[in-house]
Amino acid sequence: MAAARFYMLDLSLIPASEYTPDTPAEAWHARAVSAPAPFPRGSLAAMAPLAFFPVQLERVLGYSLYFALNFVPMVAVYGYAAAWALQLPWVRFALLCMGAYVIVLYAAYTMLCRACGWHKGQWSYQGPRDARSARRNQYAIGERNTQIYHNMRFVWPAALDPTPARESPPTLFCVVPHGVLPLGALAYPIFSKLFSSRLCRWTAAPVLFSLPIVGGLLGAIGSIPAKSEAITKTLVEGSSDVGIILDGIAGMFEEMGPDMETAHVLSRTGIIAIALKVGNVQIVPVYAFGHSQAWEILQDRFGLMRRLSTWLNVSLVLFIGRWFWPFGPARRLPVTLAFGEPLLVPSNPDPTAKPSPALVEEYHKKFVQGLVETFDTHKDSFGWGHKRLLLT
Repeated sequence: MAAARFYMLDLSLIPASEYTPDTPAEAWHARAVSAPAPFPRGSLAAMAPLAFFPVQLERVLGYSLYFALNFVPMVAVYGYAAAWALQLPWVRFALLCMGAYVIVLYAAYTMLCRACGWHKGQWSYQGPRDARSARRNQYAIGERNTQIYHNMRFVWPAALDPTPARESPPTLFCVVPHGVLPLGALAYPIFSKLFSSRLCRWTAAPVLFSLPIVGGLLGAIGSIPAKSEAITKTLVEGSSDVGIILDGIAGMFEEMGPDMETAHVLSRTGIIAIALKVGNVQIVPVYAFGHSQAWEILQDRFGLMRRLSTWLNVSLVLFIGRWFWPFGPARRLPVTLAFGEPLLVPSNPDPTAKPSPALVEEYHKKFVQGLVETFDTHKDSFGWGHKRLLLT
């Protein structure tokens, strides 16, 4: 029998009894399937039937509520004050309607979660802000239902497989593309168990930590600001891995077409420099098939939203989702995260010194090459054999 070259785990098939913080990683590994070559054409995009209640309904409400909480509180407070000062009653009315929309969404979502018992135990955010509680909080129901809703799969090479048990160096998971929402990154517990025993801390735009509710939720699951200081500190401590959406906000505005995907990575050398400065860090390129299809982004022809979003480091983008719902739920389409070969950077004898530009460029090229190879290896398995990956 040929040796296994790739492994695949369908996250939606993990039973509720095993989707717990106390389940050993071996139980999940036992559910993975292996293959000596890339998986069959289209197999990674197969979708299982799913009743609308309760999982789909939870995601319809949950996605919409998340987006609303990201922008309505800030817009409502400052917008209402400005509208009052400028005596614009119709603007005040529109803002009041936005507030009512959030209240209705929140009430409906809360009622559903209580009816299903999802507000208790592992299905809710709770506990102090430490690594143990963060690991438990990563099992919240919204993230779990995202995996089921999108029939999410993880595919990884034998070099990344932790069986037989081994402890790899601290790992940087670098995911592209961002899309409106990086859905694969919401599989928090999988990253924190499947490849090592370390908690995986995801980076998020610093401004999000200052938002009400959203900032608290990010802290509860162990997220850190997308700043070099926070990432460096986490890797130096060595007890956690780090996940980052490498193309960031700029990647949301890249052109995606029927025959092309775009990865905004050519200028993303900063994360490589961080890894080289820390030393003995494993960088893993991850291509998220399906991220670009879940929502349709509506861009202005002059690129104003892109420039403003990049300048403010916060996404100011219009998009529609399922049923053409503005800022609404994602389309129910498959998502597969394909992991590339891990790239180990050398130890750094002098962590206080910056790595040379030549060394950063060398490892950045290796990373980009690994990302392209990952896309090309698995695109046919996802039904995208006709697509090419454009680098910007």
